[in-house]
Amino acid sequence: MAKLIKKFWRLEEACFQDWEPKQHDECEAESHFRTTLEIAPDGRYITRMPLRGEPSSLGDSYQQAYRRFTSLEQRLKRNADLYKEYRAFMNEYETLGHMVPVTTEDFHKVKYFIPHSCVVKPDSTSTKVRVVFDASAKTSTGVSLNDIQIVGPTIQKDLFDLLIDFKTHNDVLVADIAKMYRQIHIAYTDTWLQCILWRDSPNDQLKAYRLTTVTYGEASSSFLACRALHEAAEDYRSVNPRIADTIQRSFYVDNLMIGASNADELTETKREIEHALSLHGFPLRKWASNNASVLEGIPEKDLEPLIQVGDQEVIKTLGIAWNPKTDVFQFISTKNIGSKLH
Repeated sequence: MAKLIKKFWRLEEACFQDWEPKQHDECEAESHFRTTLEIAPDGRYITRMPLRGEPSSLGDSYQQAYRRFTSLEQRLKRNADLYKEYRAFMNEYETLGHMVPVTTEDFHKVKYFIPHSCVVKPDSTSTKVRVVFDASAKTSTGVSLNDIQIVGPTIQKDLFDLLIDFKTHNDVLVADIAKMYRQIHIAYTDTWLQCILWRDSPNDQLKAYRLTTVTYGEASSSFLACRALHEAAEDYRSVNPRIADTIQRSFYVDNLMIGASNADELTETKREIEHALSLHGFPLRKWASNNASVLEGIPEKDLEPLIQVGDQEVIKTLGIAWNPKTDVFQFISTKNIGSKLH
C-alpha cells in the first residue's frame, strides 16, 4: 500500500510539473490579450503579440530571409502561372493595407524578417495559391520569432463535438470568415517583429514591408484570432446572449457550423451572427445549407460552390465533404471513393 501511495504521488507530481508551465503560459496569454486589446476606428481589434522572451534575443534575420527570397524568386521564374498567382496574392496584401513598405529611414526599426513561400491548393474554391510565413526561421542567435511567442490556449470546441452537434439539427448552415487572421490588426510596435522582403519583379528594387495584421505561421496567431472572435461574441452578449453563446460554441477556427429546428429560426440566427461579427470586421462568406430557403438573398459570389464527386455534389468543410442536399458527410479518398457518415 505504501508503495502504491508513493507511486500515486510521483505520478501526480509529474503531471503537475508537465502541466504547470503550459497553464502559466495560457494564463499569461489571456491576461496579455485582455490588458492590451484595443479597438480601431473601423471596429476591428488591435492586439499585441504575447511574448515569453525579449525581442533583443533575436539576432540577424535579414541574411536568411534574403537567401530564401532569392531562392523563391528563382522558383517562381520557372513557373509563370504560379508567379502570377503569387504576385496577385502579395498585391492584394498591400492594397488592403495588410503590408506596408518600410522606409529607408525606418529600416533600423526592423526586429525580425520572416521568410515566406507558398502552398498550392488546387481544390480551393477561393485562393488557389496561399503565401505562408515561416516565423520559426532561426536568427543568427539560434532564436526565432516563434521561440519568443506564447502559443496560448485552445479555446474553441473540439472538432468532433462540433460535428456531432451539427448533426442534431433539422436545418443547418455553414460558412467561414473571409481572411480571418487578417481582420485583426497587430499593434504598430509589434509590426516591426513581422517584416518581409518582396518585389513584384526581379527588375525592381527589393523592399522591406511590415505586416500589419495577425499573420499565419506565427505561434500565437491561432490563439489571437480565435480569442478575438470570442471577444466579438462577448461584446454582443448584452444585445443577445444566445447569439453570443452560439458564436463561441459554433466555430472551428474560421469555420461556422450552426443549426436550428426550422428554417425561420436558422435564418434569424444567421442574420444576427452576421451583424454581431460585422461590428468587428469579421465578414462571413461561402454559405451553404441543406435548406435552400435559408440562402435566399445571399449574392452568388458569397455562396460555396458545389464540387462534383462521382455522382454527388458536395462542398469541402473542415477536411471532409458534405452533401447539402442529402445532409451527409463523406470522406473522400484520392480515388474519389467516399465513405458516408449520416
